[in-house]
Amino acid sequence: MSRPRIVVGIDPGLESTALVVFTDGRITDACTFTTKARGPRPDFASVIERGSSQAQRVVEALSEIEHVDAVAIEEYEDFGGGHLRTRNNKPIPLRWTTPAVCALIGAQVDALGYAVTWQRPSLVMAHYREYKARWAAKQFGIVPGDELLTNDHTRSAACHALAWIAANRTERSTT
Repeated sequence: MSRPRIVVGIDPGLESTALVVFTDGRITDACTFTTKARGPRPDFASVIERGSSQAQRVVEALSEIEHVDAVAIEEYEDFGGGHLRTRNNKPIPLRWTTPAVCALIGAQVDALGYAVTWQRPSLVMAHYREYKARWAAKQFGIVPGDELLTNDHTRSAACHALAWIAANRTERSTT
């Protein structure tokens, strides 16, 4: 008898990071980890502290899952526009926070020996945008277990796991 294929999708973020578990193509768990800001604008030390907290929570969640076959993590992609956000007519230069969190999470997950696949959000969402829109409208039943997706981060994490599953649809050996 073969063991189930387990794929984990992760959508990293400074305030909120989501983790979604697929077991043989069915969503079996979804969770979101949040951190609170201490002020209006994070400084380097607080981003590292909060990002490290997110990474530790991801690692703890992964350690509770036996035999993870793959971890698909959304990589940072600069869609521009960050320089257009302003406060008091001055740019808000915070475009570095998400890449920092991605790196902190990815480094911890990789260091534990998980098979990590980094995925560009624009490529994944090109294929799964309709899924996210339907899930946001509370239309479930697209993927078994998708009623566990309760926010945008879990929906994105699910799309990353689905993209990995679709790209790796080969017969696997039994273990």
